[in-house]
Amino acid sequence: MVAPRHILDSDFNRVHSGAALRRGYTDLHGFFERVVSAIKTGPERNFIYAYWPELDRL
Repeated sequence: MVAPRHILDSDFNRVHSGAALRRGYTDLHGFFERVVSAIKTGPERNFIYAYWPELDRL
């Protein structure tokens, strides 16, 4: 799970992500760094949930 650092450990995100590794970011550059890092964690297929809250404003 990739989410803004300030909400990463909220009750909702802890329940939502379960045992998944949570990666926090503070800006758009960090968002993409965390997504790329999650993609490169290994050769197996994974689901990556990446949340950018600015999309909610559209």
